[in-house]
Amino acid sequence: MHLEESREIRHRWGRSLALLSVYGQQAAKYEQILTTDPDNVDALVCRGYAFEKLGRYEDAIVYFERAIVLCPQCALAWQGRGLSLGKLCHNEEALTSFCQALKFEPNDYRTWQNHGKVLLNLSRYLEAIVSFDRALALNGIAEGVENTNYLVDTSTARFILTLYEKRVDPNELPFFLALLDHL
Repeated sequence: MHLEESREIRHRWGRSLALLSVYGQQAAKYEQILTTDPDNVDALVCRGYAFEKLGRYEDAIVYFERAIVLCPQCALAWQGRGLSLGKLCHNEEALTSFCQALKFEPNDYRTWQNHGKVLLNLSRYLEAIVSFDRALALNGIAEGVENTNYLVDTSTARFILTLYEKRVDPNELPFFLALLDHL
């Protein structure tokens, strides 16, 4: 097995541990990767998120900042830094981090949502509402079994656009439309 294949296996293992919420083991797995590849931005970011999930915010910030030095346009590193700083009540710094993340990933609804939370903490309520509206517009609405829903913002109002799939019997459309009116 080549070193690169071994690194990839450890990386996938680390991601799997995150899905299982085994963050201590995930952090250790990424430390193994960083031992042989200290400039691996993805491993730095993943280790930072593992520490963030463990409540070790100062440690998380160290890894996010190392990733940012290596890759200043890494939105995930900026977002993770903002999350950790926010947990430590460093709201101004957190806001700066979320703004940086949005420069590189302006359509990430999670970053807009976290941006709004920090603005709330700073009592900047109108700006927070704008951030939450942006997050909602980007995230949309959960899909149904027989349809897909989208938020549509117009200059006069916000609407829900529902697209029905081909497999929906046209004779059943009146039922679905009546159901929407009821909701």
